[in-house]
Amino acid sequence: MRVLYLTGRENALYNQHRNLVAGVQATEFFASDARWAKLGRRVMRSVPFGSVSPFFADWIGRAHEFDVILLTGTLHSQPIGNALIRRGLRDRLVHWFMNPITPADRIERLLAQDVPIITFDPRDAEQYGLRLETTYYFSTLAPESATTPGPTGADVFFVGGDKGRLGQLIQLRQQFDALGLSSDFHITDTGHARSSPSHAFSPPIPYAEVVRRIQDSRCLLDIVQAGQSGLTQRPMEALFHGRKLITNETTLAAQDFYRKENVFILGRDDPAGLAAFVRSPYRPVDPAVRARYDFRNWMARVAAGVARSGEPRP
Repeated sequence: MRVLYLTGRENALYNQHRNLVAGVQATEFFASDARWAKLGRRVMRSVPFGSVSPFFADWIGRAHEFDVILLTGTLHSQPIGNALIRRGLRDRLVHWFMNPITPADRIERLLAQDVPIITFDPRDAEQYGLRLETTYYFSTLAPESATTPGPTGADVFFVGGDKGRLGQLIQLRQQFDALGLSSDFHITDTGHARSSPSHAFSPPIPYAEVVRRIQDSRCLLDIVQAGQSGLTQRPMEALFHGRKLITNETTLAAQDFYRKENVFILGRDDPAGLAAFVRSPYRPVDPAVRARYDFRNWMARVAAGVARSGEPRP
């Protein structure tokens, strides 16, 4: 089965690893993200019967060659979906949301397209009647040999945007300092707050550098945004790279990969045991559990579900 996996302008390393899976071709929606192209797409989205098709990359000429066309959820999902439907490809199309659905996604318009919509977020799945799937990661980014503990960097590593969390992150870093735990916080500016006197924002870094710092660290810090209920990338990175996780997501205790030796849940576990948790050995997780979240297996489940679907939407 051949799959066309369409994404926005995201971290390029992910598409490289998606393309390592036989039958998958991952590429970006648009040929250009220059200012003129963004302005043109915005205008076309705002006018009746406007089309973003002129901005597509060359995948559009080969879309009919694929059995499944997976479209990652963005504000462009509706016009791109419409363009594919007009080409007679409705039965091959599936929308995939790997972030919580927001008003900008116009989910009611996507539902009207009558194609499968898959989400990682249980609350969104329940609210909108969508199919629920796991988050995924790439075993090719974290081979078994790389999961052997032996970090030489920080005790705790955080990477991510501020997203209104700066004060909470600074407070946590101070707590780690008080416990004698070293930390590496790489917080980028998302326009939610000014830099604090105790922390200046960092510039974005390539994902290859994120992976290097994960492998050099003992623990990853995961602070989930309010209202989100799906698994973020941090638990996946911790699982695949064999690193411990400190998180505020209480539902992780119900996940199949949860081990109390590997996951410390803020607000639930005893803070007096945090330093000992960080310094204690990592407990390996059954490879069969890890395999469930591997992109290769995730993609096979999604593609099979689209192929089996006798209904336009699950």
